Amino acid sequence: MTQPASSENPSNSIIWVRQSRVLNAMPIEYRWEFTRRHPTYLSCWQKAHQFYLRTNPDPLEQKLAEAAMMMLLQLGVSTDPPPPFTSPEALQIGELGQKWEAGAIAPATYRDMAGELLMNLPSEARRLVGQILIESAEIPERQNDRLFDLMLRLMVLPEPSLDEVSKRPTVGINMQVPQRAIVAALEELIRDWKKEQQIDEIRRHESALKDYLRVWDLREGWVDNHYEIDRERTFQQIADQLSVPRRTAASRYYSAFRLICGHEHSFDNWVMLFSVVKLAIPGGARSLRRRKSVVPKRESDAGGDELVNPVASNGGHLGIGDRRISTHDASEVLDIITDVRELIKKGWSDEQIIDEMEFEQKEPAEKLIQTLRRHRDDPSS
Repeated sequence: MTQPASSENPSNSIIWVRQSRVLNAMPIEYRWEFTRRHPTYLSCWQKAHQFYLRTNPDPLEQKLAEAAMMMLLQLGVSTDPPPPFTSPEALQIGELGQKWEAGAIAPATYRDMAGELLMNLPSEARRLVGQILIESAEIPERQNDRLFDLMLRLMVLPEPSLDEVSKRPTVGINMQVPQRAIVAALEELIRDWKKEQQIDEIRRHESALKDYLRVWDLREGWVDNHYEIDRERTFQQIADQLSVPRRTAASRYYSAFRLICGHEHSFDNWVMLFSVVKLAIPGGARSLRRRKSVVPKRESDAGGDELVNPVASNGGHLGIGDRRISTHDASEVLDIITDVRELIKKGWSDEQIIDEMEFEQKEPAEKLIQTLRRHRDDPSS
């Protein structure tokens, strides 16, 4: 089976970004299910949570927390992230989904509206509106006449951009007219917006999303709220377990991959996506270090230059924690992975790769090679 077409060798920054249209195409509860399985979410949610708590006075920790928050923002997570083991019921997603019609509509918050102004108004318009907001902050509560004066100033500001239609579909609804008239007007407006933005009308099959997740979980070894490499299954094993053709199992997996990370599946994309959660395991750099590599003594070996590695040993599986490894080790792991991938592509056996790379320890080397090999093999091969 031919894998979906994809761009080769994506840059580090691209693979971490999931476009909002991918997320918004799913019902509310599935947005959470596909998001919590993203390796970046698993790696960053704890640090991002610290950002929203704002309780750590350490400047370095604050920067790390801010970076984690920005990483999750690229996945569409713009609020305090819940733990990945949180159920949809605990998040009250079911009730939310009923109110928002399966994700089709969402009441705009003041934060949403402020963000819209920040991102889309020209600098001069932001300055003029900002000045009025600053002045309004000095007005005591209940002095509505002074606020009304500022509102009049806002209405007559000589700034054409303030009269442009928002790039985000936003409308004001006259609640005094019959509901049928409101719905009819919205239908016509939505048709125009979709035509203008060249968005095709699609039918959404929620049962298919459940099937995608089932295959993904088996393929990647997802258990409860983490990945276990030893629980990974081949496409043939999945096909046998679910009583579906091998091609169907692979197709569902590729669909899940696109919804989770926002990119089509390829071997390179998979390695980039799981380089931290699965491949940069604790001690992986030291156990896989090649005999020939010359590693100079560094102060970091005694606790100096370090970075946070969000992967740590946890009850026998790969979990999430605060273990620290040196920046040298982290880069070396990815370097080793690149070399092994190239040898796999050339058709070398596990033994040939281990001999060529001169790994010091055979067992962890075999585990790495087999993991990379499983995710490179095309189901038709």
